[in-house]
Amino acid sequence: MSKRKISDVVDGTELAEEDPSQKRRLQLLPYPNVASQAIPSKSIPFQQPMPLTSFSYDAEHVQHFDDSALRYYHSPPLNAQLGYGYERWIRRPEERSRIDSLLKAVDRVTDGQHKKMRLADVGVVAWRGVVTRILTAPYEDREAWEMNVMLVNGTLYLEENRTELQIIEKNNIKPQHLKRMYYGYAFESYCTTDKAHNSQSPSALFDTPSHNSGAPGWGGDVNTNIQWCSVVRTKLGDTKFVIGGEVDCSEGRYKGTTETFMELKTSLTIRGASDEEKFEK
Repeated sequence: MSKRKISDVVDGTELAEEDPSQKRRLQLLPYPNVASQAIPSKSIPFQQPMPLTSFSYDAEHVQHFDDSALRYYHSPPLNAQLGYGYERWIRRPEERSRIDSLLKAVDRVTDGQHKKMRLADVGVVAWRGVVTRILTAPYEDREAWEMNVMLVNGTLYLEENRTELQIIEKNNIKPQHLKRMYYGYAFESYCTTDKAHNSQSPSALFDTPSHNSGAPGWGGDVNTNIQWCSVVRTKLGDTKFVIGGEVDCSEGRYKGTTETFMELKTSLTIRGASDEEKFEK
């Protein structure tokens, strides 16, 4: 596919030349004034995401279209040892953030017996992290980024473009920073189990961890090859999106909706206005 100018895509001329049926009305949004505290006069409607499919990565990071890697929330113990199991941590090396596995999922729901939507109706296909980067770009001044953008039959496919230097830097983190990174994964282990609760209430908490160990409440040693991903469809303004992303766990039994999804986060103790500003950002 030949390279296109942004203006060609925005005004729709090149789309019309390729296939008039694929031409879409693209909307230009003004860059927000981040210095102003005024509330925008009009917000862009965002549709509640609806799951299309899900898949798991196993201990070797092989993709499977099942829920074998899905974790369930349980209440973590107080004063948990976040450094527990650090020496057994299996850390997946950083690499180029490709879109291949998401495309396999999209193919399953737009063709064949699992078909749930028409690919021709989709404006954007991307990982959740890519969409987050774009939407928060006006407020992010710490780190630059680049995207690979592919326009195929009227659908934009987005993926992050990582340079070799960026990959090397992410794989050579200082030991103290690496330990802090591990604390977040350890917290997830304390908060999750691989067994669903018997209660019918989606808000029920789990009292029993899934693995016996020397640390009470420990949910199993950390292996970042293992992930459970949900692929959803949504709509931002007039543009339909298919977005894939890792989900930390489900609060209660997974019922095929996003209502039980949970994102687990850790943060440093807030000691002042600067810490609070970073936390809120």
